[in-house]
Amino acid sequence: MAELDVLNPAHVSSHQVLEADLGVGGRSLIVASGIARPEWKIDSDEVHRGTWTVHLRIPADTVEQATTHIGLASIGNDDTEYGFSTDSAAVVINPATGELDLEVALALMGEPSTLNRFSYQVVATVVRSTSEVTGTITWPKSLWTPETRLPSEVAPHFTVQLDARATSSSPSPFGPIVTETLTPLLAGDITVVTETEYEMSARYRILNPPKGREVKITAATDLTAPGANVLIGRAEGVVDVFTLSGGDPSRSGVDFIVVLEHVG
Repeated sequence: MAELDVLNPAHVSSHQVLEADLGVGGRSLIVASGIARPEWKIDSDEVHRGTWTVHLRIPADTVEQATTHIGLASIGNDDTEYGFSTDSAAVVINPATGELDLEVALALMGEPSTLNRFSYQVVATVVRSTSEVTGTITWPKSLWTPETRLPSEVAPHFTVQLDARATSSSPSPFGPIVTETLTPLLAGDITVVTETEYEMSARYRILNPPKGREVKITAATDLTAPGANVLIGRAEGVVDVFTLSGGDPSRSGVDFIVVLEHVG
């Protein structure tokens, strides 16, 4: 079995998704299409068979109904007897990621023959439970006290983001140097603003975070203060790097605190 990922342009091109909320019981209608690139080559007069899995990266808990269409998009043969076929296709849920996978069984024969690409279209009705990442951003009133407690007033001053996280290591005389690479995936929404005697707090929510991938939550603010640096960081004891799964699809309490670092 070989795996292809719509997030990798070397694996899949022209991936498109159309989604409609059916408004009942968490149901959504999904239409997904693209061109997969197995680049499968053989040199044999016997029929070879294999299954390719296309990771569609579409979250779902249950597939109620699904139809698939597979078409050969690019094939090649060196003037010999040949065979190309798509024997079957099925839409399944990846238990590790809680996302849709397209499993396609292919067959190939020729001396040589190449099955470079196949096109796909998936139409499915899926059911989703709500998965989310939530937390708060807290800052001192001495920095800024909004005129209202409306999320729409507070939201422009804060950015909360869910990033895909990857690390690489390179050697140095002082030991390995680890480099972190963050790729933005989803933005958070401010949902509630509260206050205490000395502090303001905004609750945020990130809906339908990806599963099976290491992610990091980051926060930033455009607030400034004379004679001080405005810093924002995770609250004490908070874990902001994690991997969600189908059995653990949500994370709460990813909190951030804004502090003033006085200069001069």
